[in-house]
Amino acid sequence: MRTAVREIETADVLFDGYGTIRELAGVMTGLPQLGLAWVEVDAGALSPLHYHLKMSELYFVVEGRGEMWLDGEAFPVVAGQSVSIVPGVVHAIGNPGPGPLRFLVATSPSYDPDDDILVDVGP
Repeated sequence: MRTAVREIETADVLFDGYGTIRELAGVMTGLPQLGLAWVEVDAGALSPLHYHLKMSELYFVVEGRGEMWLDGEAFPVVAGQSVSIVPGVVHAIGNPGPGPLRFLVATSPSYDPDDDILVDVGP
């Protein structure tokens, strides 16, 4: 049986660049069609601009405030808000600071790094 109970502090780190992404559920927990991750974006940082061909995402902001970019338009986000992202929508999220930005991300299907398509914004 795969581990079904996971803690944020001990979950696998998928990424550690603009912040930290910890995978809580997905293929490794027997859920190929559903993923869940805990994301912390560092103050002053911005995730890379990207989109997905197959994966839908649902962000739920737990703590802090951020700026969500969806197809070139910026939206402020704060704790208690959710953001729905369908395949093909170019997006990024930033943390203007000064405090932490923490949110949950549910994905369908579960996260696949090959479905992260980075957008080149030029020089």
